[in-house]
Amino acid sequence: MLNGEEVMETAKQLSIDAYVKLNPQMRLLPDDPESMDPHLPSHLERMLYPDTTAHDDGPNLIGQTIRFRDQTTGETMECTVQDCGTSKLRGDWFEVVFGDEEMRITTEEMKEMLSSRIR
Repeated sequence: MLNGEEVMETAKQLSIDAYVKLNPQMRLLPDDPESMDPHLPSHLERMLYPDTTAHDDGPNLIGQTIRFRDQTTGETMECTVQDCGTSKLRGDWFEVVFGDEEMRITTEEMKEMLSSRIR
């Protein structure tokens, strides 16, 4: 036999399930705030914050520290843009520093970072 709390919890879950079925476009917030993803989808990020594009604004990015959410791991990452340029062999590139590691990335990789930027 179910007690009053169990009945209320079951009713709550059934009403949530029914709401989700009727409104598939809605996202419910998780019970645990630590598991929330505050990142906007990239199309909304570009619409709301159109201030930086990758290579066109390359010189404006030099010296900036970019915080972003890694698309594969979900981790918050941070890098500083040191330089940018164009090579006949490698195309457009950015030189960035992650902690102590310096590396060159492509314009596509920079666009991905900027679309996942955390402000």
